[in-house]
Amino acid sequence: MVKGHTYGEQLFESKAFRHFVNMFLNKESGITRGCELAQTSNSIEVEAGFFVIEGGLLENTGTTMTIPSEAGYYKLVYEIDLSKTNTQAEFNQGNFKFIKSIGGYPASIQEDLDNEGNIYQLAFCQFRITELGVQDFLDIREFIDYGIYVRKPRLLWKGNTNDVATITLTDNISNYTKLKIYFRDNDNQKSSIEIDNSDKLNQINVSLSNFYNSGEWFNVKMRSLILSANKINAVGRANYEFSNNQTTYNNNIFITKIEGYK
Repeated sequence: MVKGHTYGEQLFESKAFRHFVNMFLNKESGITRGCELAQTSNSIEVEAGFFVIEGGLLENTGTTMTIPSEAGYYKLVYEIDLSKTNTQAEFNQGNFKFIKSIGGYPASIQEDLDNEGNIYQLAFCQFRITELGVQDFLDIREFIDYGIYVRKPRLLWKGNTNDVATITLTDNISNYTKLKIYFRDNDNQKSSIEIDNSDKLNQINVSLSNFYNSGEWFNVKMRSLILSANKINAVGRANYEFSNNQTTYNNNIFITKIEGYK
């Protein structure tokens, strides 16, 4: 049996329309307009706007979420769960929620809703709760603002850390033909490196380095890493100052973002 979704007198079902939009947007999910974040000591407001998850268009008319009080690492996500059932009066398959982990930020669940998946979590922000309250609040929204034929990256991780053991990517690196790592050094010089993964390996050795020149001072900061599946392992680090030929081993490279290209 063939369903003629876009033909006369035929019913254009929501699943088929989501598939069409998902292909049209190169399978990208993110915000298309608005959805600005406003944070207070005890709440996060997501202002009015539109966003797309796996081809499904959603409108937020304004949502305020009370920040949890228990210590931990949190993300505010919008979750689609296709195992639930909608009614004409209520949209039950989607809601804002906090996801939590101890010792590091939780990975968002991102199943393929266009291929039998049920759950997809689109992240809006992340933060820590300590005895001091909200710490390290970070806007991690992704935006859709490009032409359909432009090859765009998928955000695998965003933050600001020199402790790579705390980084968990949202997907395995073997699913991408190119990776891009953004980083800075302790002098806040920003750099990035592109990594070819045409063979779609699930483990890659990577070296990051930055040069700093300030008057008589000229030094290089280096970091060696192993990308393995959705984790990063530290191998070594070193810093060399040319003016006095001194080598130190401080951890001066901070990773700020990792992207993957299909």
